[in-house]
Amino acid sequence: MKKYLKIIFLLIVLFYIKPIFSQELNQCYSPDSSLSVKIYSGKKIYYSIFDKNGHKIIENSPISLTLENGTVLGSNEKILSNKQTIINEEIINYFGKNNLIKSYCRELELIFEKNFTIKFRVYNNAFCYRFTTNIKQDIIIRDEEAAVRFPQNMDFYMPVDQTGESFYEIKDFFNIEVKSKIFLPLLLKPKIGNLSNQNVLITEADVIDYPSWLLKKSDDWLTNFEGYFSKYPIKFKQGGYLDYTPIPTQENNFIAKTKGNRDFPWRILFFPNSDAELLNNDLVYSLSRPSTPKEDWSWIKTGMCVWEYWHNLNLEGVDFETKQNTQTYISYLNFASQNKIPYMIVDWKWSNVHDIQHLNEDIDIKFICNEANKKNVKIILWVLAHTLYNDLNRNIGFITNLGASGIKVDFFDREDQLSNQMYENIANICAKNKLIVDFHGCSKPTGLHRKYPNILNYEAVKGNETNIFSTKPLDSKHHINCAFIRGAVGPLDFTPGSMHNVNITDYRPSTNNPVTVGTRMHELALLLLYDAPLQMLCDAPSSYDKEPQILKLISSLPTTWNKTIVVDAKIDHFVVLAKQKNRNWYISGITHQKYEKEITFNFLEKGNYTLEIYKDGINAVKSPKDYVVEKIEINSSSKYKLKMEMDGGIILKIVPI
Repeated sequence: MKKYLKIIFLLIVLFYIKPIFSQELNQCYSPDSSLSVKIYSGKKIYYSIFDKNGHKIIENSPISLTLENGTVLGSNEKILSNKQTIINEEIINYFGKNNLIKSYCRELELIFEKNFTIKFRVYNNAFCYRFTTNIKQDIIIRDEEAAVRFPQNMDFYMPVDQTGESFYEIKDFFNIEVKSKIFLPLLLKPKIGNLSNQNVLITEADVIDYPSWLLKKSDDWLTNFEGYFSKYPIKFKQGGYLDYTPIPTQENNFIAKTKGNRDFPWRILFFPNSDAELLNNDLVYSLSRPSTPKEDWSWIKTGMCVWEYWHNLNLEGVDFETKQNTQTYISYLNFASQNKIPYMIVDWKWSNVHDIQHLNEDIDIKFICNEANKKNVKIILWVLAHTLYNDLNRNIGFITNLGASGIKVDFFDREDQLSNQMYENIANICAKNKLIVDFHGCSKPTGLHRKYPNILNYEAVKGNETNIFSTKPLDSKHHINCAFIRGAVGPLDFTPGSMHNVNITDYRPSTNNPVTVGTRMHELALLLLYDAPLQMLCDAPSSYDKEPQILKLISSLPTTWNKTIVVDAKIDHFVVLAKQKNRNWYISGITHQKYEKEITFNFLEKGNYTLEIYKDGINAVKSPKDYVVEKIEINSSSKYKLKMEMDGGIILKIVPI
């Protein structure tokens, strides 16, 4: 039976390939020739990708744009010209994990007769393409064909829920439902015995005025993904969590109406040569459009943020009832000021969720903002995305007049063109009013923070908030894989920093006293591991006050970096990163199983350094809060045996003497 199935599979593959051979062929190689791409153009446009050994890693995959009038950009095409160039540029990112990003690739530009262009870029470890149309009038995009086809069966880290906030579960391609929408980024890995041993991460960049690219399994039985795009919505009803989101009840028969002269999003296939390359790439950022050179972003401040929602304003050792009132928030404000933490958030209920300008009488938000200004702390206000957007100019003016320094915008919860337009419009008006932005309930990052650096963070991740209500905890493997998959496309607001650390067997959800799985050092290492220019501390001031050594450490941690180095990494297993800020270095690690490895400090400049070690205690397996702090002197030639317990972690702080 298996023999016949293989024959049928081969015949179907040949059916897809046969009509391609008669078409015009263009070929493009990565600068080091480790990847090659073939572009077939004629009846349809296809791309296929080969590794350095000549093994096909992406099968012939069709791409096209269909306009409202039925014109298909990508069908029966005539190429007017083709040009290949080497792109070798350096990009500055002041608020990321690497201050200097090097972008090096070969670009093939094909100009077609129907007033459109496709650019294909081949990096040493990635392939991407984008359409550009040159049509004078506005256009309607009925659909986009953005397929990704594989020559063999693959396993992939499937987002379990149909959302960006999801656990990852290993799935076989043939065991997923055809109807399932798959949110990006998506990481695939080859099965044992495949000719090509190449992992693939699928995502997109520079999504402006367009719906998000999702995937679904093709309705044939081959290993084919089709692109899926939400239709353009017409009518809505309130729905979702607490009726916070307008849910489309009627949609048009197209996905976007937009300018006819424009660039469309980059479709990205990233082929990491190692797990480490997933952790330390800036491809999405480098492919996104920059801000204009004349804009001044010097007013933007990054850093830690005091946050009250996760622990339900549950403070200990105070002489007042803690709840959403002025006195409680002043207490949080004093904590932030005393510990030089630059931000404090006031989460939901400071105003009516459906009317931002209808204030909660128990919270004098104007007074809180004034006091914060005196104490050199910046206030971020939580707002419901669609409430804010209903009268964007007026609401932003109101928030600015209150004295706030930023907003946390929540519950977008859609991926269509109209919803995606909101991100840029909100970021733009906030930039004009010098407000920073933290997007929640949102789409994955697609590089908009390059054009608007005041966007400091995005959620789109299953973070610590889950442990308030979910019977299934976030475990150490989830923490690790978030760094490899979600972390590969941009900053993530995971909200680490819990001081209530338990073994997985002792986990239980709680509104007032939530906990996290893993050792104390495992949890705190997330503050350094995850790229987050605005890093929210999830636990209560009174919890941090009990641990002055820890409080001193976390209040001094940077959130943006000059340089990041991967020390050791293996998906599902462990992550160890080294990050530089000015002359200081920080090493952070987390693991699923017990870990031990000797590391060197050859990345340091000459001279002597103090190494502060925050590591799992000898009893951390039984009592996850157990940790020890040590200090030794090192130099660039020193070696150190780095140890982490099961579900453990470590932080090393390296300061020149």
